[in-house]
Amino acid sequence: MTNDYGLLKVHEAELEMLKELDAFCRDNGIEYVLDSGTLLGAIREHGFIPWDDDVDIVMTGENFERFQKCLAEKRAAEKAPAGMQLIGPHEYAAENKFYDFAYKLTNTQTGRREDGADGKIYDEKLNHLWIDVFAYENIPDGKVAAAFTVLRHRLLYLLALGHRDVSHIKTSALMKVLTAPFRLAGSLIPMEKLCAHKDRLSKKDRGLQTKKYFVPSYQPDWLQVWYDKDWYKEIIRVPFEDTLLPVPVGYDAMLTAMYGEYMKRPEERDRVASHGTVTEGPPARKLI
Repeated sequence: MTNDYGLLKVHEAELEMLKELDAFCRDNGIEYVLDSGTLLGAIREHGFIPWDDDVDIVMTGENFERFQKCLAEKRAAEKAPAGMQLIGPHEYAAENKFYDFAYKLTNTQTGRREDGADGKIYDEKLNHLWIDVFAYENIPDGKVAAAFTVLRHRLLYLLALGHRDVSHIKTSALMKVLTAPFRLAGSLIPMEKLCAHKDRLSKKDRGLQTKKYFVPSYQPDWLQVWYDKDWYKEIIRVPFEDTLLPVPVGYDAMLTAMYGEYMKRPEERDRVASHGTVTEGPPARKLI
């Protein structure tokens, strides 16, 4: 690991989180693999992408439900790794707030930045380092059925944006205007109901025999990325910093589908941390 982009402390802490997660999953028979930029880093960099402060994993929906259950049981018995907490969209639903539909495995002993106005929107629940935990589900084989499934998820996301502060919606002014009717309609639907519908919609095709997966909790512009099940037929472990972590055997095809020529680094001007910076905090709080 290097500190060329000022993320050394973040990466050191995130590596410990990944090791704890990996040990927890192996001890409890839960299969997962690295995903998105973390998978890209494992293959191209043999560790973290130096300018990326995000961590992503993915598992089947069934494995994710086992993960939730096991973690809840371990936390109740005070046997879970210290500070490990799974935060889902329903955590903000009680307050009628929306961040996104991805679950986040946080380390509550860490902080991303000083407490402030932005953090208070989500009751500081997101002011920790986290690992995005995604679950992939079946996508229908038929083009029309698959497109309709994706459309429903995108519309649901637009409705949920009615519960997000407009200053936190990262899109153009024109798109904010065009999506305003959906956000207005969504603001009239309790977030708890939208979360429950998202859960049902994500699981609706589990009983089908399909050729591909997709990840319902991805951002809307990534919902069109689908993965052949053959890419996941075997899980292998590859070097990641000073340890080994699991990746799908079809990682080459998967990364190509996501990033194209993924072994080529972006231009220097594009090497920017996309999820915020970390600042020093008071001694009473472990900020990294």
